[in-house]
Amino acid sequence: MLLGFAHLALGEAMIQYFNTDYRTLTKKIPELAELGYGSIWLPPPTKGSGGLSVGYDLWDRFDLGNKDQNGSIATRYGTETELFELIRVAHRFNMRIYFDNIMNHNAFDIPGFNESVPIDVYNGFVPEDFHLRVTEDGFYRKWDNTRDWNSAWQVQNLGLADLIDIAHEEPNTNFGPNEGDDHPKYRGVRQPEFPEYYLDTDLPMVVSNGGFGFTVYHFANKEPWVDAGCTGCPVDAAGNGVFDWVDLNANGQHESNEVSEVFTDTGLNPKRPDFLDAAHGYGDGVYNMGNPVSEDVNAMLIRS
Repeated sequence: MLLGFAHLALGEAMIQYFNTDYRTLTKKIPELAELGYGSIWLPPPTKGSGGLSVGYDLWDRFDLGNKDQNGSIATRYGTETELFELIRVAHRFNMRIYFDNIMNHNAFDIPGFNESVPIDVYNGFVPEDFHLRVTEDGFYRKWDNTRDWNSAWQVQNLGLADLIDIAHEEPNTNFGPNEGDDHPKYRGVRQPEFPEYYLDTDLPMVVSNGGFGFTVYHFANKEPWVDAGCTGCPVDAAGNGVFDWVDLNANGQHESNEVSEVFTDTGLNPKRPDFLDAAHGYGDGVYNMGNPVSEDVNAMLIRS
């Protein structure tokens, strides 16, 4: 005998809506909501190998249609502003947006294809992030595509079509002069020229987007400073190569009321005019150090 009622399992009706620009789709949201759809499945929103790319030949995972590269600013579907407006309207009608997320490959170009030193063809990547052959001259080439589809190793370590295969394993099990050579994975601060891509606990968290989400200001390049020591700082602090300050509350973060060595209060990135405000650390009286993170390719993909 049943003593209670079972909880009802509620299903969400999802519609796959490809090959449609963001502005057109935004206008369709009320109609889709009225039809009972609770979510929309869309292609990757990031910049592919060209402005007409459908998104699966990924080029820059940090470009949502806001950078002038590969022949356009917008992606095939629209600009970053139009994308955010689509999401805002969908949330207004209690609908979710799901994007395809491509983690196993990039587009067609090889980092350092004609160079003997690594270069960033793809934003944040280095050659060692991929399964690549290294020639005697130190150039990089794609391996042949998979020859035997019954071989798990070949499927996981050789090429698929003409795309460039990302190495997720540790170590990279197919990078070097010979097929099957192991190579350590690269780790480092991958995008110091784009500090807005990193979290920075020195800067404040700000609620934004009408309360639907939040923005955490990002990791700051270290502001310029004079290695002269300061009153109350550690003994012989001058010339020690470290920015010194009196950490009154011992929280490891320099604050505006704490005496410090002289620094130029330029904020997160003085090369970005749109960052020259207090929210990004400009003129806030705080030495913004940021918290750069050494990461392998997997961590960088998750961050993107």
